[in-house]
Amino acid sequence: MNQTFPGRETSQFFFHYNSFTMTEWSAEHRSFAIETYFKNSDLIVSTLRVFRKKFKIPPKKPLPSRKMILRCVTNF
Repeated sequence: MNQTFPGRETSQFFFHYNSFTMTEWSAEHRSFAIETYFKNSDLIVSTLRVFRKKFKIPPKKPLPSRKMILRCVTNF
């Protein structure tokens, strides 16, 4: 069953949000995410907004997931 959204298929929709993997992160990305997370009082949404702005990621491009950021912070 392949449900569609306006202008895209479900598989494309989920691929868009799940395609940013940990291996694509440089040391700069990881350290920036950790630092920003603590500066923003542990708020993931604020961290992602600043991350997008800093690395000039367009609105429709994937961002790191909440889980990935928390994993970096935990491993720190």
